Amino acid sequence: MSKRKTRESIKLRRFFLRPEAETTSSTTTEHVQPTEAPKKYRYILMKAKWEDVLPFAEAVKKKLENDPLQKIIKIKKLNHETDAEAFANLYNVIFVTAPDPYRAMTPQDALLFKEDWTYLAWLYGKPIGFISLTIEEEENGKRIGVIAGIGVIPNYRRRKIALRLALKAYEFFQENNVSELVCEVYEKNHLSYNFIKSLGFKEAGEIYL
Repeated sequence: MSKRKTRESIKLRRFFLRPEAETTSSTTTEHVQPTEAPKKYRYILMKAKWEDVLPFAEAVKKKLENDPLQKIIKIKKLNHETDAEAFANLYNVIFVTAPDPYRAMTPQDALLFKEDWTYLAWLYGKPIGFISLTIEEEENGKRIGVIAGIGVIPNYRRRKIALRLALKAYEFFQENNVSELVCEVYEKNHLSYNFIKSLGFKEAGEIYL
């Protein structure tokens, strides 16, 4: 049996853990036994079949149709040359108020996020949210769409910005012919958990970092 390679999204998440967790090994499993060695941080593995997600995508479109704020928000791909500092500041503002274990991002760190897989939500020339995506291809050719990160600054939460970013993710994954979606949510981030669940995802296991 071939060893499962670590997903790019996991490598990226591990990189931004707080320093005390950086030397901790990671394990991906569907069922974790209590007798296993203790791990640092527990993430809930969420999955969704593409065909099961389609109704949720349509529901998101309807929610956004008549929202006046959405008409002035621009969703653009990350540009390393012009957006690195703004993206780093955005990331830090989002996660400093979140329960997730993280360390501050620098403009140089922002370059680790691929331009074609990272989108920023802009309002009046300033970024207010982001979503980072990856495509993982298994040995059998199956393509997995991964939401590696999503966030909105506190002042703009509960204004459907995250839904707008999720809609971009749906469009991105549809263009890339994925058959399944995956997202890992930190166990103490109940807001993120409920949001990802509302998009059609269900619990499928645990990941420890």
